[in-house]
Amino acid sequence: LSGAVRPVAHAQQRLKEAEKLGFGSAVLPLGSEDLVGGNGAGGIGAGAFQPTELADLVARIAGSRRSRAEEQE
Repeated sequence: LSGAVRPVAHAQQRLKEAEKLGFGSAVLPLGSEDLVGGNGAGGIGAGAFQPTELADLVARIAGSRRSRAEEQE
């Protein structure tokens, strides 16, 4: 419950599968530079966000939802 974004097992395979399913971005922990930029994960790594803690991720999600709501108005 520290709020840390931590690595998962088989991250490269998970990113490739997510890309097949149509996802265009991913949340990766710091230290995943080998997956960022599409080097090992196809194109989804280029849309990677690497927050330092969970609060950064929540702020990004809240901001993107706000942006979409403003576009719909």
